[in-house]
Amino acid sequence: MPHGIEPSRERRACVRAVRVGVLLYREGRVLAVRHAHEDPQKEYWVLPGGGLEPDESPAEGACREIWEETGLNVRVDRLAYVHDQAYRGERQLTLYFLCSIESGEMQPGAELLESAGGFRNELVWIPPEALSRQRFFPEVLRSRLVEDAGLGFPGEGVYLF
Repeated sequence: MPHGIEPSRERRACVRAVRVGVLLYREGRVLAVRHAHEDPQKEYWVLPGGGLEPDESPAEGACREIWEETGLNVRVDRLAYVHDQAYRGERQLTLYFLCSIESGEMQPGAELLESAGGFRNELVWIPPEALSRQRFFPEVLRSRLVEDAGLGFPGEGVYLF
């Protein structure tokens, strides 16, 4: 037991969600999902991605998610970021993969076209510095994308918390 940490008398269930995100970067732009809303205070942006299926690796999940959301077939080049956060009462770990487009025509998938709660979702190629002025999640990744894009995304597996 680490110094200064008292063991819990009760055993708590360890709940952890693992998600994947896809970082596509070309011609100075990042592919992002804009969750537009008529109330600008509710609008937000994220990188494409989602949850893992029980039978797939994180890299396979990244390829599936980007295909479902965009119709693009990608190659995973490497792990770019690991983001760990508390979210809605559980720990959520998101693995962001830097990917390259291999084939396909970009078209929003059915899941992306679904709108709920007044949101309208769209795929946008956006310069990373423009994301710095948007409500982008996770926030810690917003400034990191700008910095790393300027360097050609040199790091591998950067831990963000």
